[in-house]
Amino acid sequence: MEFSSRWDYLTWDPATRAWDGMRLALDISHGNLLKLLADTNSLVLWPPLHSYLQVPFFLLMGMNFHSASSCSLIFLALFFPCITFLYQQLERGWAGWLTLMAFSATSPFLLGFGSTPMLEIFGATLTAFSAGLYLKQSRWFPLSLTFLFFLKFNYCVYLLLPVAVSHGSIPHFWSFAKRLTPFRVFVIAYLMFLALILVNGGLAIGPLIIRGIGNPAYVLFLIVVARAFLKRQHHTIRHRIRGTGWEWFVVPVFFWMLIPVPNRVKSIVTFAVNTSLNSPSPFELAYYIYYFRKFHLYFADHGMAWLCLAVAVSVVYFFRKRRDIVFLGLLFFLPLTLMTINQNKQERLLYTFLFTLWVLCSFGIARIANSVLRYAAVITFCLTLLLSYDSGTVREFVKWPFSPFRFHSPINFIAKRVAEAGEIRVLGVTNEMSPASIAYHVARRSGFRPDQHLDTELEKDPPSEVQIICINTETQGVLRRSRRFAGGIEVSHYSLP
Repeated sequence: MEFSSRWDYLTWDPATRAWDGMRLALDISHGNLLKLLADTNSLVLWPPLHSYLQVPFFLLMGMNFHSASSCSLIFLALFFPCITFLYQQLERGWAGWLTLMAFSATSPFLLGFGSTPMLEIFGATLTAFSAGLYLKQSRWFPLSLTFLFFLKFNYCVYLLLPVAVSHGSIPHFWSFAKRLTPFRVFVIAYLMFLALILVNGGLAIGPLIIRGIGNPAYVLFLIVVARAFLKRQHHTIRHRIRGTGWEWFVVPVFFWMLIPVPNRVKSIVTFAVNTSLNSPSPFELAYYIYYFRKFHLYFADHGMAWLCLAVAVSVVYFFRKRRDIVFLGLLFFLPLTLMTINQNKQERLLYTFLFTLWVLCSFGIARIANSVLRYAAVITFCLTLLLSYDSGTVREFVKWPFSPFRFHSPINFIAKRVAEAGEIRVLGVTNEMSPASIAYHVARRSGFRPDQHLDTELEKDPPSEVQIICINTETQGVLRRSRRFAGGIEVSHYSLP
């Protein structure tokens, strides 16, 4: 019971992902269509697909974090048929499939982290299925890309890049860029301007202050779109994609990106150009080998991690004339390269594409010509992985999203204190006491009232009926900057142990 109760106290990311879905479910249960549209529109960096996938579980199983975890477990189960579908586009022998299942079913990080209400297991499952559709040359492939985009935009990029490279689209782009026109010169100059802003951290041109490249990037997006319509290029694009299935990707993504508030382009660009979150410095070797040092988390045996990588690389080399093999090699290499460059490094970011190593390695074993050696390799891989499986390691990954017990009491204190309030401000939140986790507990105590609003920032002129909770004392400066604070708004303080 103690282990089960910890699901009600999640850290920042899993609590936020679960609360996003719960908000939509509450909007539906309250019959509030306008709030449902507003909450859907607010999901920009993490688009609404994941939240909507959780909605049936909240409505059927209850408004709690357990329901969000159940949704993740369903997609963890779906991962195995999806990766099987992908593998069958390469070959249909049982030897390779058995090895693939051994890699997947004994992976500590895949199994443990797959139970958390996060996007990674959804991304891995949809990426495997979408890659299989691409290799099958299915007309449904663009629609699967749309689902990936509305799950998380970089998951879509991870799959689109290998497709573009394998089709030679990137070299074609560079040859296209060589034919300069006045508009293309303008775009190049504008991009150089954005690079200058990025390097300087902002620019001041008279009264105009530009602090980032998000808004200028959105302006460039609008200029390109306006020019395309003025030149009637949209007719050409529509003619080319009609009947190919790509209209199911281009149209919804285009209209989603066009919505000005919140600014999608600004949010995506700001997220892509991020800052380091306790990651190694780019001037250290550890910055560039970070993910290689985390491979073993996805394998039951450390030695098998490096053996799998070696076999996968060999398969890509010896079968480099097969487009499907090259595509899978790129599906691993290109996202890995992007994440190596990115300052925000976390082992869970490998989750959505590392399975390509398992597929390539399993294919390599299946292609061993000598049947005795092939069977011996299958038995060796499977037995080693099964005997190395450690349920304790899986359990540690299952416990990853839980907040430590010492944070349960302050969360309960806050929820009890402000349960009847309409406007709530909580200052001083932490990873273990996230806004989403606090909002969930407040809503649960109040019976999930639709009129409650909780925020972690205090306005200069907050509503007179607002209730404020200060965690620790460093938030006093924030209070002093509020105009109404001097007017006698009641503030509750809580010091963390």
